[in-house]
Amino acid sequence: MAVIEEKQTKSTNDPAYTYTLSDFIETGKQDELVYASFAIQRIADTITFADQSVIDFYIKELRNSCKKVTGLTSEEISRYKYRPDLLAFDVYGSVQLDFLVLLCNGIIDPKDFNLKKSYIMLPTKDYLGSILSAIFNSEYEWIEKNRNSLKE
Repeated sequence: MAVIEEKQTKSTNDPAYTYTLSDFIETGKQDELVYASFAIQRIADTITFADQSVIDFYIKELRNSCKKVTGLTSEEISRYKYRPDLLAFDVYGSVQLDFLVLLCNGIIDPKDFNLKKSYIMLPTKDYLGSILSAIFNSEYEWIEKNRNSLKE
C-alpha cells in the first residue's frame, strides 16, 4: 500500500500518523467543482472552448498543500499508470478532477503519468474542497463576466 509520507490522523491532517492510498481514498468523494467551473472560455468558429483556468494562478498554493503518497504497491501502479482520471475518481469521486492530480505532480499530459517516481503528490479531500471553493469565490466575478460576454 502507498503511504502518505507526512504523518496524519484519520482526517488526513494530524502529523502523528502515516496513511496508505486506500486511507486517502476512504476520506470521501468530491464532485461539485470541476475544470469547466474554473475555465475562462473563448469562442472560435462558433466553438466554445476553455482557454485557460483561473486555477493556474493558484498552482503554488495548491502544490504546497499536497501530501506525499509513497510506497505504491505494484497493483496500485498498474491500476493508476497513465490513469490520473481513475486516481481522481477513487480519491475524489470525480474523473473530472484528473487535471488537479496532474497539476499537483507537475504533469500536463496523462501519458506522462507513468508513476516512475516513488511517490504521488495529492491534496487532501478537505483541503481540495476548501481551496477550490476559495478560488471559485475569489474569481467568480471574472468567470461570470467571461460567461456573460460569451452570451452577447
